[in-house]
Amino acid sequence: MKLSKRHGGAGLAYAAAVTGLGGTGKTQLVLRYIKEHEKDYDTVLWIDVRSEKTARSSYERCCRTAGLPIEAATGDVPLQDTPVVQAMLSWLRSKGEDKRWLAVVDNADDLSWDVSGVVPKGKAGTVIVTSQDAQAARLLGGRTPTVRVDAMEPEEAVRLVLNYFDESVYRGDACWGLAKEITECLNRLALAMDLAGARIGADVENGDEIAVALRQYLADYRHHQDKLLRDEEFAPTTAYRKTVWTVWETTLSSLRKAEQLQSDICPVQLLGFFTLLNGAHIQDELFQLATFGLQKSRHSLSVDLPSWMHSLLADWEGDEWNGFSYRATLRCLLRYGLVRPSNGRWKGVTVHSLVQWRAREEIDQDKYWQWYFIFTKLVCLTFAEGEGNVHFRRHALLHLPSNEALLNRRTDLADDWLWHLLEVVAKVLREEGRWNDAAELGSKVLEARSRALGEEHPDTIAAMVNLAATYGYQGKLKEGEALQVKVMQAMSSIHGEEHPYTTDAKANLAATLYLQRRLKEAEMLQVEVLERRSRGLGEEHPCTLDAINNLASTYCKQGQLKKAEELDVRLVEASIKVLGKEHPSTLIAMSNIAVTNSFQGRYKRAEKLGIMIVEASSRVLGENHFDTLDAMANLAMTYCAQGRRKKSEKLLSKVIDARLRAFGGEHPQTLTDMANLAHVISDLSQDVPLYKLKRRSAAASSKAPGDNCPDPTSCHEQKATWPGDGGSDCEDGDWESDDS
Repeated sequence: MKLSKRHGGAGLAYAAAVTGLGGTGKTQLVLRYIKEHEKDYDTVLWIDVRSEKTARSSYERCCRTAGLPIEAATGDVPLQDTPVVQAMLSWLRSKGEDKRWLAVVDNADDLSWDVSGVVPKGKAGTVIVTSQDAQAARLLGGRTPTVRVDAMEPEEAVRLVLNYFDESVYRGDACWGLAKEITECLNRLALAMDLAGARIGADVENGDEIAVALRQYLADYRHHQDKLLRDEEFAPTTAYRKTVWTVWETTLSSLRKAEQLQSDICPVQLLGFFTLLNGAHIQDELFQLATFGLQKSRHSLSVDLPSWMHSLLADWEGDEWNGFSYRATLRCLLRYGLVRPSNGRWKGVTVHSLVQWRAREEIDQDKYWQWYFIFTKLVCLTFAEGEGNVHFRRHALLHLPSNEALLNRRTDLADDWLWHLLEVVAKVLREEGRWNDAAELGSKVLEARSRALGEEHPDTIAAMVNLAATYGYQGKLKEGEALQVKVMQAMSSIHGEEHPYTTDAKANLAATLYLQRRLKEAEMLQVEVLERRSRGLGEEHPCTLDAINNLASTYCKQGQLKKAEELDVRLVEASIKVLGKEHPSTLIAMSNIAVTNSFQGRYKRAEKLGIMIVEASSRVLGENHFDTLDAMANLAMTYCAQGRRKKSEKLLSKVIDARLRAFGGEHPQTLTDMANLAHVISDLSQDVPLYKLKRRSAAASSKAPGDNCPDPTSCHEQKATWPGDGGSDCEDGDWESDDS
């Protein structure tokens, strides 16, 4: 611990503030300092300032220790003016610089009373303040160094749990491993581990083997966490004299007071909401996305946000989220250590798991889950509309409810609202490659829509389109085709052959046929789709770009490479103009050119583009994303075609391992990569089947139509993406349309 040198007046020789979340071991850190430096001081005083009563008692004890007379206070005077406090403060100020003293001002958590008035001063003095409130350093004035205490180090935490036993008793990996598991459950909070150690020690005293007692604690914690963390039986035997339930009560009380005084902040409600999110990293970006979703759907949300959440999301200046109320609220939680700033690309906070538990116990679960669902929908709507940072999307998934929660949690939200929530969540899951989860939600939506609305209702057809797209990604091509045929027949029956909805249905069916290698059937439909979309929507419309992409894939698979490349170049130029160079769809389009170059024997250029694509896809989507794995597989086959079989084998093996973990051994693309690897290993480098999987993940397809859509060009909001041939990503740099 570092103590700051002071100068002049009636100040202090040294001072420091030790702050942090309650129960992290601030007092224990100070006790350790005293033990290591007790010879440096003539007098050591301990003043407990958790309340005026405890401070008065501490000063009376200090006076008795120093041999000072204790006079009773007359009248109603502030604590700092009472004879006992004045006597001790005067005694400390009178000491010369050769008589060093240390005063610990402990538990300065509640600053609502005049704590500063009872903080000792004197030229020979050192004062250390401990507090859950980061602003407690101001009690010492000037630039006081602050020591922030967080979770203990892993080995130190284990030793605290086992502190009640002689080392010879728990020697060995078994007990150490069990104790480590306990510290992980308690997230290395010193108070919780001290209480756990006391309980385990009592069981050992009653005759249990230490390993048995450790296992019993783990079992009890898994089934009776709430009772253990509230239990006061062992609190009096520890240095804290508090439980995990009571240690933050002063802090929570301060938050409640702050809410009453400042109408624009809501720290208690926000902390309660954080209990439903992934506390390891809650990013500010998440709330910005919800704000965008609120702006998009403010006229059609059909449910009311609670006033506190609305105040956090409603800070807009022009087209930008200001976030003033959110930042002010977060600052309040940061002040008391209930959340901590987290490092990483996306600014945010972390929340200790036991803080989440404590806050969760005070909220109305049903209400908060309802608000959580609304928030989830707002975030997913932003992504579903093509808004939001695609780099962030996979991080956002960590905060979404599980499928079990979405399907089984009871709320007051209307069924139709909940089904739409499932639809938008399923779409985000599908775009991030979590197809099993997306299919589970999509099938439930289709079942409910069919039952309530009938097979030809626009919402039922939308559910068919979305589920068929997910089936395509899963490799369930027959199931996907059956749904696509039903959609096409319904569109033709309702709207006629020339309607954009019928065209979209044909495009989706063509993609499914393509994946089944029924290339002539796919080509016939795709030529018709491209002609109609170019005429009706224009060359640069996302759906026209998608039609170009899919027809190019089919030409490539048929060996019509010149036709494929012409379409690929046309696609890249339009995608850069419409979507930008780093958009996943643009990157996929660029990768198609790389694969076509490989087919044409232009390997150096294909390799250069392929490397750029893998690097960009890894950065934008993550190393294990389906598109990234496609890019790696394509690059591996380019290496193989150049005769660099070892490099190809190593990269393909990495791809297959990731495919097996994520999608299983029966997925078509896993089987394709396995077949390619077999060719590479068998040294057939000039006869390797290069499979390119083209996909346009952001712009591909159609909103299942509704009669209330007045403009065909606006009916592409709910897009059903399908797997086609090729795909991946590349860098910001320029691309070339011919060899250089």
